[in-house]
Amino acid sequence: MTAKEYLEQLPDMRIRIKAFQQKICEYKARASDTSAKLTGQHSENSSGKIERNVDKAIDMEAELKAMIAEFEAFELRAEQQIGRLPTGMYSGLLFNRYINGMTWEEIAEEIDKGVEYVRKELHSKALAEFSLCYPDYPRLSPCILPKKE
Repeated sequence: MTAKEYLEQLPDMRIRIKAFQQKICEYKARASDTSAKLTGQHSENSSGKIERNVDKAIDMEAELKAMIAEFEAFELRAEQQIGRLPTGMYSGLLFNRYINGMTWEEIAEEIDKGVEYVRKELHSKALAEFSLCYPDYPRLSPCILPKKE
């Protein structure tokens, strides 16, 4: 796993958490919608749908809670690692990109450099410094990514 793959897990985990939250809302809405339609009526089939949707929402909420805890621990560790890099420019670049989710254009504007220079040159150097300072970073990863061949 490269330093870039390691750090890219942060925005990937944020996306996954948001998707889980949306799916939980869908299950709750389905259960609510089904129960609203049942007012005054009782059906074994409809009651089962409500129960299944509620059960799915509960199961996903438990999984989401664990996922958020894992994300928060990983984010804190990454923030600390990035913050301890010796070169302030590299630390700021990685922090803005992976923690704050800034685009290359926003970062380039902030440091008054060209976008391609920031994306290719400075980013590569920042990742190299990160790898040098934290050679064990893959071992600390919350996710195991397949190796590229």
